[in-house]
Amino acid sequence: MNRCLSALGCFLLISVAQAGEKGAWSDKAELSGVFTSGNSESSNLGFSNELGWQGGPATFDFDVSAVRAESDDPDTGESNLTAENYSLGLLYNRKFNKRTSWYAGLDWKQDEFAGVKSRTGLSAGLGHDWIDTETRKFKTSYGVKQVSQEDVFEPVDYDGEFLALNLRVEHFQTVTKTSNYEQTFVADINGEDSEDFRVDWKHGFSVTVSERVAIKLGLKLIYDNLPPFADDIRRKDELDTILTTSLVINF
Repeated sequence: MNRCLSALGCFLLISVAQAGEKGAWSDKAELSGVFTSGNSESSNLGFSNELGWQGGPATFDFDVSAVRAESDDPDTGESNLTAENYSLGLLYNRKFNKRTSWYAGLDWKQDEFAGVKSRTGLSAGLGHDWIDTETRKFKTSYGVKQVSQEDVFEPVDYDGEFLALNLRVEHFQTVTKTSNYEQTFVADINGEDSEDFRVDWKHGFSVTVSERVAIKLGLKLIYDNLPPFADDIRRKDELDTILTTSLVINF
């Protein structure tokens, strides 16, 4: 964990130094919420923000997201937390030429309901832009990732440190003048155990309402082939599904 935190500090310094070059900043925030009252009291809040910088052959992205859901017990009136997860990601990408680039990234997440107390990954590799136009983009990346994971329940001889193969696919498509579709597929495969792999697959379809505002329907699938243990025998569920409808604000 200490190695990952040290790497995070170095990564931030490099990214800030690179971002000091002339370039353009952009920011996009997504807000979602569901609230009920009366016979059923509940609240569901979602937030994500994507901060980006582009200058010449280099890009830098910082993403953060949070989901929190609560519901009240109808008999006692006590509020119970039913879902909570947080994540952040840093990604620096620099092109060698028109199609090929290298990248360095760091990601962190916490989802105790899924058994993950903390998961930190430091990755690096190469990427290739297969399609890069105003209306369509398709990119694949391949690299390695050093993973450090702490689980809520850790059985005897648990080892959360391993080197993984990191695969990434990004796709963007303009559907109409006012709508577009995008997806990001990220897979981590444990280099010591091929049955231990994890997939994070995000889909988003957004419709522009005004110059800076859009409505977005999102679907996120998180699959862990060997999920964390719930106790000495049982594991957590392999698949988590998150469906959101969000208000998107572009700054």
